[in-house]
Amino acid sequence: MHCFIYKLMLICAIKTKIYNIPKLSSHPITTQYEYSEKQYKKFHFHNQIQITLVKKGKGVLFYGNTSLPFSDNTLFILGEAISHVFIGDSNEQIESISIYISSTWLNNLYPESNFIEHFIQQSYFGQKLNATFISTLVENILNKSGIMRIILFLELLEKISATTNKQKISEIPMHPVEKQLDSSRINAVFEFVAQNYNSEITLNDVAKLSNMTIPSFCRYFKQTTNKTFFQFLMEIRINHACKLLLNTDLTVNEICFSCGYHNLSNFLRQFKNFQHKTPTEYRLKHLKH
Repeated sequence: MHCFIYKLMLICAIKTKIYNIPKLSSHPITTQYEYSEKQYKKFHFHNQIQITLVKKGKGVLFYGNTSLPFSDNTLFILGEAISHVFIGDSNEQIESISIYISSTWLNNLYPESNFIEHFIQQSYFGQKLNATFISTLVENILNKSGIMRIILFLELLEKISATTNKQKISEIPMHPVEKQLDSSRINAVFEFVAQNYNSEITLNDVAKLSNMTIPSFCRYFKQTTNKTFFQFLMEIRINHACKLLLNTDLTVNEICFSCGYHNLSNFLRQFKNFQHKTPTEYRLKHLKH
C-alpha cells in the first residue's frame, strides 16, 4: 500500500492540472469547515464524493431514500451525485469537516487500481464509521494545502480501507441524481419531521406545509424518496429510538413514547420490522459490542 501511495503522489504532482474537475477549486481536493445549528440547510447533491467528519453534534442524515442518526466523532462517505442533507437535533450545534473529491480525478489518478475502484463503488452505498482514530488526520487535511493535502488524503483512504468497523448506510447502491432537485418542498418536510417526530404528525400537516393536496403530496413524496411518507416517518422515529437505547438509561416504554408512539405494541412491531430484533436485543448487542 505504501508503494501504491508513493506512485499516486508522483502522478498527482504531474497530472492534477490536466483534469477539469467540475465544481472544485483549482486544487483537486476541496475542504470545508462548518459550525452551525444545521450543517446544510437544503436537500442537495454535488458531483463529488463527500467525506464528512461530524466532530460534534447529533441529528439525522438523509441520504437518498434512507436516513440514519449521527453523533460526535462520526465519519460519513457519501457517493457522487447522491442527494442528502444533515439536520441537527433541536438547538444542537454541529461542528464538521467535509472533504470533496471527484471520482473522475481518482480514476484518472491511477486507472488500474482496485483499491480506488472499490472505494468509489462502496461510496454509492454510503458508509458510516467511528472517526476517533482518524479525526486528527481529517483536521490535518483541512489545514494543509498543495501536495501535502494530497498525501494526507491518500493516507486517509488507506486507513478507511483498512478499518473493519464500516457500516453501509444503504443495503443497495444509490442511483446518482441526473438533474437538479426542486428541494424547497422536500427540505421543508424533512426539517418539520426532524423537529416534530416525537409528536403526532398527519398527512394533512405535511401536505399543507408543501402547499399540496394530500393525494398530490403522497405522489410527490413517493416519487422523490421512493417510499411513503409514513415509511419515512417510521424510519426517523426508530432511528431516534436506537440512539436513545445506546445513549440513555431510559426504559423501552419511555423510549416508545418519547419517539412519538402512543402504543407500545405498535412500537415493538415496527422496531423489529426495521431492525430485525427487539429494542432490548438491539441494546444488549450493541452495548456488548
